Amino acid sequence: MRRAAAVATLAVALSALAGCGFTPLYAELPATGLSQVAVSTPDDRLGYRVREQLEDALGRTPGGAVSHRLEIALEPQRRPLGRRNDDTAVR
Repeated sequence: MRRAAAVATLAVALSALAGCGFTPLYAELPATGLSQVAVSTPDDRLGYRVREQLEDALGRTPGGAVSHRLEIALEPQRRPLGRRNDDTAVR
């Protein structure tokens, strides 16, 4: 009895969710609005790599229309791994 009620509740919830026009962010094709986001990063190697990854994820095409701008400030940090100068293990 409880299982049938849970399945019925889940079915109603899913049908309501489908009716509202919900599209997952990680769907196969990005939504039209996400491809209109321009990404600005610092002009260095790390900024370039971050910008390329974000533009690929958002489905941005060069020269396309821009409706929003995402500006990113990066603060790179280095953490030494392995051995120190005195030959002691870090981890």
